[in-house]
Amino acid sequence: MDSLARAVARKAESARMAGSYVACRGQGLNEGTAAFSTCMLDRAAAVAAQPVKLVYDANTPENAKSYFDVTNSVHWRREQYACAQIGLTPGTGAFAECAAGLQAALFNPL
Repeated sequence: MDSLARAVARKAESARMAGSYVACRGQGLNEGTAAFSTCMLDRAAAVAAQPVKLVYDANTPENAKSYFDVTNSVHWRREQYACAQIGLTPGTGAFAECAAGLQAALFNPL
């Protein structure tokens, strides 16, 4: 059952990313740019069960907090957004590797 649940979750995530890809390309954004990647993250979050604001907003209290004063989900969003800012496309292996690498580096300092 656990394996099937993970497969369904991956399928739903793929569908969100595919829809985000099409929508962002439709806006004239080019793959490999920070604008395209952050558009994909923002759109995927907007259609997820619990929307998440990924862009920086000074009025969002969590953005004013230190890395050490926020939840793990905020850490993960920040790591994803950092990878998007360098133009990595969400849903790709390079993007996942970037976000996971940041997480590992920040949670397990030398």
